[in-house]
Amino acid sequence: MDGQSVLAGTSSLQTFRNLRGSGTWDDVFNLHGTGVGQVFENIVGINGFDEGYSAHDGTRSEVYNAVFYGNDKCIGNDGKTGTQFTGDNIVAFTNLGC
Repeated sequence: MDGQSVLAGTSSLQTFRNLRGSGTWDDVFNLHGTGVGQVFENIVGINGFDEGYSAHDGTRSEVYNAVFYGNDKCIGNDGKTGTQFTGDNIVAFTNLGC
């Protein structure tokens, strides 16, 4: 998976719960493609060389009850048209940039 712990691509209307990823070369949680309605609940992203959570390419995702620490950055969003990210109850600490 090119260094990611969790990679969610074109899947839609999926809920991912109680996941913990760490020690990656890239983003810990890495979303690419056109997936919509991707929900992540109770996740932890630790010690990623890039973001703890990163959305790209028009994905639409939600994150609830998450912790990100020890990453280069806690959350990344590529800002392309259509990419949407919603989050609630997110804790981030000891990331280099957040």
